[in-house]
Amino acid sequence: MAIDELPTPVFCGIDWAEHHHDIALVDAGGNQLAKVRISDDAAGFTQLTD
Repeated sequence: MAIDELPTPVFCGIDWAEHHHDIALVDAGGNQLAKVRISDDAAGFTQLTD
């Protein structure tokens, strides 16, 4: 899903863990819009900010 297709507002939750982080986007109604797991390194944080 492209960022310009997301409803507003959108909230981002990050489950911070030792070896990876789970990212979820939810809308104001609590519906999950997207979910991804990123690695705990520079590549993962680049993925998060992109």
